[in-house]
Amino acid sequence: MIIGSHIPFALLGIAIGLAAFAVLMAALYPVLRGTSAPSLPKGILSVLVSFAMLSAGVAAVYLMREDELIVFLAGELLSLFACWTALAVYTIRCGRRS
Repeated sequence: MIIGSHIPFALLGIAIGLAAFAVLMAALYPVLRGTSAPSLPKGILSVLVSFAMLSAGVAAVYLMREDELIVFLAGELLSLFACWTALAVYTIRCGRRS
């Protein structure tokens, strides 16, 4: 196995993880900025769409190139967890105080 052949699938996983996080941020960003009130339906919908994107990516890679699934999944999860960590740090350091 050549490591270079895994790079496109890792990058694809990172891209899908970032896109899935962007869906979550689209619902969360107005609340963090204070321009809109928190909304449970918007939050649940964004989580469902994000999960559907992540699952569709995993299913597509599984059906097309099963041998690259672990590399894709690692990229997907790594990017998603990195974004969640960055959001948590931002919220803790720069969040509004009541």
